Amino acid sequence: MNWFIRGIFVIVIGAAPPGPLADDVTTPEATAAAFRSALEGGREQAVLALLVPELLVYESGDRNRSRTEYAAHHLRADMAFLAQARVRVLEQVVSTEGSSAWVATRSRIVAPSADLISTETLMLRRTPDGWRIWHIHWSSRKARREDG
Repeated sequence: MNWFIRGIFVIVIGAAPPGPLADDVTTPEATAAAFRSALEGGREQAVLALLVPELLVYESGDRNRSRTEYAAHHLRADMAFLAQARVRVLEQVVSTEGSSAWVATRSRIVAPSADLISTETLMLRRTPDGWRIWHIHWSSRKARREDG
């Protein structure tokens, strides 16, 4: 359970999906945690396996219209940033209805180059292979004293 408590920082990736996942994708929460863990651990193929090809990412005013586009522009930098960061979940809300779900998370991310409050929303859909991420909206701001 320690991997779940460390926090969720969602970033979306692109490329051809690899084979079956070793991570738990039986619930939206588990899928979000597996995604974060793969990003923090630099496991690119595991990250890609959790994203649908038609992924849509909104990040700080920019957009990526596919898993492939996101991977080409941000994946390696995001993994490098998270490899040196400490992520702590401040709050998380999950809603599931049928084969659709969302996971909204607010986290504190502390890295040598930044101290941030991050908000993210993951939209997921249930597939025959488990839950997969089809949309991510991410934004952040500098942490303030009152953020704790």
